[in-house]
Amino acid sequence: MGENTSIYRNPNLLISFGVTLMGIMGVSLIAPTLPNMANALHIPKESVGLVITAFTLPGAVLAIFAGVLADKYGRKRVLIPSLILFAISGVAAFFVDRFSDLIFLRVLQGLGATALVSLGTVLIGDTFTGINRARAMGANASILSLGTGLFPFFGGALALLSWNYPYLLFLLAIPIALITWLYIKEPELEKDTKMLEYLSSALAYMKTPRALSTFTAGIVTFIVLYGAVLTYFGILLADLFYVKPFIIGVFLGIMSLTTAAFSTLAGRLAAKTSKRNIIGTGFLLYGIGLIIVPLIKSVWLFLVPMVIFGIGHGLNVPALQTITAELAPTQYRGAMVSLFGIMIRAGMTIGPALLGLVYSLVGDKLLGLHAVFYASAVLAITTGFVGMILPIKSREPVTRRTY
Repeated sequence: MGENTSIYRNPNLLISFGVTLMGIMGVSLIAPTLPNMANALHIPKESVGLVITAFTLPGAVLAIFAGVLADKYGRKRVLIPSLILFAISGVAAFFVDRFSDLIFLRVLQGLGATALVSLGTVLIGDTFTGINRARAMGANASILSLGTGLFPFFGGALALLSWNYPYLLFLLAIPIALITWLYIKEPELEKDTKMLEYLSSALAYMKTPRALSTFTAGIVTFIVLYGAVLTYFGILLADLFYVKPFIIGVFLGIMSLTTAAFSTLAGRLAAKTSKRNIIGTGFLLYGIGLIIVPLIKSVWLFLVPMVIFGIGHGLNVPALQTITAELAPTQYRGAMVSLFGIMIRAGMTIGPALLGLVYSLVGDKLLGLHAVFYASAVLAITTGFVGMILPIKSREPVTRRTY
């Protein structure tokens, strides 16, 4: 696609938007409902994060297989069953009244979501090159953040009826599956490559220093986002300021809308400075926002750290996704982006549990919920400084190629 052609006319980009929105709906829609859910199902605070962990864990384990299958058999054959499973198991959660049943359905839904965000990125990598790829990644990250911003509004509003009403919205994945079946355009893939040869070549790309540093940054990004912001920020507001789910959704929504606004700058920023500097700056902004949270005494002043965090996230995510799409050629891109997806889901899974441990060991006796935000700030700032200072050499792996 030429540099002057509108990227928004490409059906693959529009499909990637829909697939990405479904992938992130699984957490952002229900994040504001966690306090009400905990009360309704009698769940202790240290166990609330299991609702998120159960959803993210299958992707942390199985995303690489989704990428391999997408590389070998095509993007469509993986995406459509994934969307259908995501929808059915998500809507089924509306009808449960036991925590154990909810966790089981969240695992199934997480299995359906395993390929969604990763293959949305793969579609962009397949379709665009050069500055258009950076622009498309920025647009997709903006859509992701817009959804992450709007879904908490919807989730918080529906949770005023009951904690389980937001789960009905997962039915939207069905029309996305139909559109994918009808309009997706897939690249020609090397289907005759033997599996062992394919895996050996893909692994060579995964072990490069640039890939490893990108994967590490992805893990830390989502430890901080899912642990501090999406899990414990709402609990802090509910416990210390008696804030209702809808207002929690407002704060999370404003953070994500800020991310969406800054994600659209990805293409222009990538042309002016290195992606490493963009990512490092994003992490430093994470840390600044998180350090401010424990210092705030008035509810609406929480807009300040949420906006700062949102700016950092808007810088960080498009740069990470663009680097990931560039790490390997087309026939290994599904595996590479899916491995990055595993790192992301590992961060999503580790974040609530790790910060729950911080709270139980330190916060419960000393700093309260503030300990979660101080620990997250230290992790983010350290990652930012290391990423900006440590030189990462980019090298092309030696592989036996079949293309």
